[in-house]
Amino acid sequence: MEELPIQVQNQANKFKCDKCGACCRAVNCKFLSGNICSVYNERPIVCNIENGYSLNKKYFKDKKSWYLANKKACISLQKGGI
Repeated sequence: MEELPIQVQNQANKFKCDKCGACCRAVNCKFLSGNICSVYNERPIVCNIENGYSLNKKYFKDKKSWYLANKKACISLQKGGI
């Protein structure tokens, strides 16, 4: 995966969803309505970057690296990747 631009890396204190729906389409989510999650406030933990860190923190040195990994995946999905 390509390196993220410096401005994206510097803003990785919180994950900002672009609301493009690419991640939901990638898994054929039944809750996707247009580009918006129809159950956003009650979405599963796997779909919640903020809360998902607690399940995955043993794989990342800190929350910033978790956000950056998710942003890389997000960008890849937006480009039609995995």
